[in-house]
Amino acid sequence: MKFTKWIEKRLKDQATKAIKSSDSDVKIFASFLIILSGVVLFTDKITDFGINETLGFEDTQTMIWILCQTLSPLLLCIGGILKPYKLFYSVPLYLYFIQFFWIFNPSYKMDDFLLHVYAIGFCIGVFLFLALLIFFIKKVRENSKKLIFNIRKLTSFILFDIRNKYINKENRKEFAKDVIDFNKTLK
Repeated sequence: MKFTKWIEKRLKDQATKAIKSSDSDVKIFASFLIILSGVVLFTDKITDFGINETLGFEDTQTMIWILCQTLSPLLLCIGGILKPYKLFYSVPLYLYFIQFFWIFNPSYKMDDFLLHVYAIGFCIGVFLFLALLIFFIKKVRENSKKLIFNIRKLTSFILFDIRNKYINKENRKEFAKDVIDFNKTLK
């Protein structure tokens, strides 16, 4: 009897490990998609893939740039749905900011030191802002939970006091049922 329980436990443990490892694999793949969504923005600077047809665009580089501008958010969304490691969002954020800055100031070269300093500073600023926002949201939730808990305590004291003084013995069961139903609605 004990041996079969031990085997069942081992099988459950192996199933849990398999699920956890597959979750990790999905997170790694999702993180790769997030990184790819940023890197694909600069594909037009690296290669033209030997494409000669411009499909009505001025040149092959512009066509590749437009195509990559379309694919990048799609890769970002798909990667986001698969729940990547959050740290990897910094890569597309960094590359988007470089591109954004470069659009408004094309005299900067991509290898300019100040451009990278601005981009890193922007990424750090965004992450600090998000960290503070998450911190404040958690504080508000925590305070809301405390408030709801205190309201429940107060209503149960009030209802207890009402029950003992103003409710006759015949109606106490119905009253208790109503109190339980009311407390369930507060959850």
